[in-house]
Amino acid sequence: VTENGFWRHVGGDFVRTDLDGLDALRVDDHFLEVRQAPDGSLWAFDFNRLFRHDGEAGWQRMDVDALFRGALTSIQFAPDGRVMVGASGSVLIHDPATPAARTTGFEGLLKPVLVTPGGEPAVRLEPDVVHSFPAGPFAIRFEYTLPGLSAREDVRYRARLSGYERGFTSWESTSKYTYYDLPPGEYRFEAQARGAHGRILDMQPFEFEVLPPWHRTAWARAGLWVGIAALLAAMVWLLLHVRTRRLEADRKRLAGKVRKRTEALVAANRKLRTMADRDGLTGIANRRAFDRRLEQDLVRCSESGDWLAVALIDLDRFKPFNDTHGHLAGDELLKRVAACLDKAFSDDVLVARFGGDEFAAVMRGRHLDEALRDCRRVRAICAETCPEIRLSIGLAVTIPGEETTVARMLDSADRQLYSVKRGENRGVAGVECD
Repeated sequence: VTENGFWRHVGGDFVRTDLDGLDALRVDDHFLEVRQAPDGSLWAFDFNRLFRHDGEAGWQRMDVDALFRGALTSIQFAPDGRVMVGASGSVLIHDPATPAARTTGFEGLLKPVLVTPGGEPAVRLEPDVVHSFPAGPFAIRFEYTLPGLSAREDVRYRARLSGYERGFTSWESTSKYTYYDLPPGEYRFEAQARGAHGRILDMQPFEFEVLPPWHRTAWARAGLWVGIAALLAAMVWLLLHVRTRRLEADRKRLAGKVRKRTEALVAANRKLRTMADRDGLTGIANRRAFDRRLEQDLVRCSESGDWLAVALIDLDRFKPFNDTHGHLAGDELLKRVAACLDKAFSDDVLVARFGGDEFAAVMRGRHLDEALRDCRRVRAICAETCPEIRLSIGLAVTIPGEETTVARMLDSADRQLYSVKRGENRGVAGVECD
């Protein structure tokens, strides 16, 4: 086994082979290891995929994404036929003597749907059949999950209600949706989950129909108009017409009020989300906003082949300053430094308070030289604005086309930062590229 393919020893020499199609399953930068069990069966794995060779169907990927944390590292074969797969955070055991299960229990799961008619107790609906209920004041709530060992923050969901929404929502941690007072029609709720290793799983859809009230059905409207035509004269019809117009005007006026209140609620929610992403002391982005932006930019840059740089910024001699001048003066200094960093970096750079006296910046589209130049310029500007403090900056830059993670980038920048603080580099330290 090599990084470029597989070779079999035949007649005293090595001959290139695809191992019954395993060569086509290789992924760049993933070393696919192959092991042979005592019974002659073949197993293969890289850091997040596990394959087993079936004599009839060939290589089959085993659905184990939800069963381990970390990376797959080894395979061992027990004398009793069991296969033990080691991961950095768990151990998987395959026992061929265990009866096959109908389901693994780790598929995306849509929980029972709750429907709450106006003023009545909630009703649980199972997703196995198509449900129908009349229109009117009601709420229908969908809740779903992806079972497994992955941390909740590593799982993302998206959903849509066909017949009401055109497309899926963006990937987010939200796993609950509630809809109110849906108009009559046929609907289909669909949800997907994306696990820690990037696999996307479809959940069982939920189909339902909202029936129109009887007085809005075709036959009821036809009967109503026939009765009116038979019983009322032209004057009565005119009065009814005037009344209908008045009701329509009232309906539009009420609809306008509802729309305005809805817009105010949306604006308030948007303001709350903005406040949740701001650091209470400095007013710039907080650690939560920084982590989310770095993760999003890392995915975008990986897909588009752009550069991505992240800088960790630490205030030298801040503790002595704090001890000498007091915590209030220290807080004011942090505010000044935060304002300086936010102003010194360009508008497309996210500047955040990383924690304590540390700050961070995410610079999308900056290659190594540009990121170094920006950090040196920012350090010089802050030295003039806040002369009582010095900045140490650790910088990590991705290389387009090479896979990395948020943890690796932060670790790389952190090591460079402390290299600076130990005196091995000054200014913006040496850069480590992943």
